[in-house]
Amino acid sequence: MQLAIAFSVYLLSALPVLSSSQTIPSMNISQAVIKAAVASLDNATNQYELHDRNNNILGKYNATDFHAAIAVPQAANGSVCSPLTYQGFLSLPGRDWFYLDMGYNGGYLATRDGAGFKNDAGDPIAFSCISPGPYQIRVSQPVCNNIDKESDGRLVGTDGQITLGYTSGYATTASMSTTETSSLSVGVTASVQFGVPEVASGSLSVTTTVEISNSVSRGFDVTASAESKDEITLNLPNGSVCHLKFTSSSCTAQGVAEIPVVVSGWVRIQRIGSGGGPGSSGPRGDLYMYNLAGIPTMSEYERSAVIKVQGGISSRSLDRYSAVCS
Repeated sequence: MQLAIAFSVYLLSALPVLSSSQTIPSMNISQAVIKAAVASLDNATNQYELHDRNNNILGKYNATDFHAAIAVPQAANGSVCSPLTYQGFLSLPGRDWFYLDMGYNGGYLATRDGAGFKNDAGDPIAFSCISPGPYQIRVSQPVCNNIDKESDGRLVGTDGQITLGYTSGYATTASMSTTETSSLSVGVTASVQFGVPEVASGSLSVTTTVEISNSVSRGFDVTASAESKDEITLNLPNGSVCHLKFTSSSCTAQGVAEIPVVVSGWVRIQRIGSGGGPGSSGPRGDLYMYNLAGIPTMSEYERSAVIKVQGGISSRSLDRYSAVCS
């Protein structure tokens, strides 16, 4: 309990104290909740006072308006979001920033009704999101085999030229599965884009969209191909016999990719002490809301986890064409 009280003192000391002569600025609430790092509830007026990460005051807002403004997940650009759970929050690398008594009232995330830890039901205000990417599949050192082949047909020369069209390119297939899940967005399925490399060179080739799941052993295939139409002109001396010779390659490697699951939204911290000031006499209930994306010391890494997928990847290509005459 002493630890929790000490933390409350720290939280309060982080907020600037206004004199009665100071004017509180105000901006549109939609803009304010994006810029805000912390909001403190004034129980007497039922208003939240919002501060940015530098402790500058953004304004005071009616509690109902404030909760309505933060209740919508930031699922921009096709992200798939799900409510942040208690266990999910505990898995965050930056969770120690919130030095709290975890046993108080069953948790510390809140909904618009302020009823303890009920972020995963009702009106959630903290979310874990998977963005659509793209995410690069990294490949190990490939094992490749080159095979020289010849065309079946023969051209008999008549002292002229002939132009032949052909197709070159490659096809890549990866059989991937989820080998490491995130405790954020458990069981969630999302459509994401993968940058599929050309295995032999490892360079990015094309991007394709597949459906992944945050569930162990859930498998999926990633396929990509890149083809181009080319021409080759043959000089056909009279009486010569010509054919095409081409080299194909087949490569295999291991592929791995990591998909981050990033938490955004607000967490609720309610004073644990029973005093009018931290730890003194008076009712419980001093309420602070922290914007996870606005906390200066909490980087995106500290509020995220990863889903890891890996598997075998193979590539076939037609690389070089040449004409052989005899």
